[in-house]
Amino acid sequence: METRSPILRRPTITACEDKVRFAYNDKTELLTWLATLSKSQLVELIKNAKAERAKRYPHRKTLYGNVDRAFTETELRAFFHNLRDYRSRICFALQAYSGLRINEAVNARIEDIDWKNNELRVLSEKTGLIDFVPISKPLRELLDYYCRAFTKKIEKSGGWLVYSKRGKTHASADSLRNVFRKTSKRAGLTRS
Repeated sequence: METRSPILRRPTITACEDKVRFAYNDKTELLTWLATLSKSQLVELIKNAKAERAKRYPHRKTLYGNVDRAFTETELRAFFHNLRDYRSRICFALQAYSGLRINEAVNARIEDIDWKNNELRVLSEKTGLIDFVPISKPLRELLDYYCRAFTKKIEKSGGWLVYSKRGKTHASADSLRNVFRKTSKRAGLTRS
């Protein structure tokens, strides 16, 4: 019969403070233990885990600040107010209102929009499956205006909603990540 150390048999916050590490053989046991913790204990555990990760991997920095946190409504308005072009606005609106990843947003085409059912056909980056995402009213209004105002540029690019300024393709995800970083800075939304 296998004997486990006391730290594995009955883990506590204080036992986890020194080394935030879980060496459980049974994932269910870990999840059961986590479910018994109070919110303040979970917050403390997460804080300790982040500190431990920063000590272990000091060279790993996030590129865009705190990616674990979404914008508030006020921050989102400030972000969109500081965007300089509609092409970027439509890309980030697809992300904000539909939950698309950056690559899913830049790969959206005009023929992927089902105007009648208010849906957007998306090839899921994560699963590789085709999904239908509902289009909210604010996004629908923005898409209506954008597609009418920029029809020629969209057609010239081959139907890409987030068209490239230079060619007959879509914009790159990297260029839009740069736009995101610069716009966030202009709007005063950068965090460390």
